[in-house]
Amino acid sequence: MRPDESQGFVSVQQLKEAQANVQSVLKGGSVKFPPKPEDDHRAKLEVYTAMLQVIGQNQILKQLIQIHQILLQQIQQKQARPGQAINLKKPTLQTIGT
Repeated sequence: MRPDESQGFVSVQQLKEAQANVQSVLKGGSVKFPPKPEDDHRAKLEVYTAMLQVIGQNQILKQLIQIHQILLQQIQQKQARPGQAINLKKPTLQTIGT
């Protein structure tokens, strides 16, 4: 499922990655799952923002929020470009059992 198709449903994997990142950061560790373009940025932003409100100031969580906001904005801008060319493969015909 692509993030833009989720309409409120979130992949458990995305939540577990966000949870692992929060736990690691709170223990003084590094981010286990760095942001990727294909992430569900809205879901991870919700987790990180909620945790930041609960625990207070945390620089690494703030950075994760900023990165996901930038990636989400890039995706939204890319989707909003009208008249964008779509590269489609040329159709081919295959014969079966001749």
